[in-house]
Amino acid sequence: MVSEAKNVTDYLKEVPEKRKKTLQQMRKLFKEILIGYEDIHDVMLSNKELLKGLNHGKGCIRYSNPDKIDFEIIKKLLIATVDQKASPVEDICL
Repeated sequence: MVSEAKNVTDYLKEVPEKRKKTLQQMRKLFKEILIGYEDIHDVMLSNKELLKGLNHGKGCIRYSNPDKIDFEIIKKLLIATVDQKASPVEDICL
């Protein structure tokens, strides 16, 4: 989906209904754990074993079906980000 939204709130208004609940759940986790953080920095690289079998890049995990998202993996990566003491910023990006 290509979006011209300027922020996450606007993006969530235009996302298809079948993906909205999942994205809102992820955003909730981000806000609870990554207070003030922008991205995951080196956490993805240091958790390759946790991500084994998932389609991912240096800073993202690609899920073709929202029902296949393992929120425990997401939570572990977010906690690892906080533990890494990456630099916080004002906005959280999805």
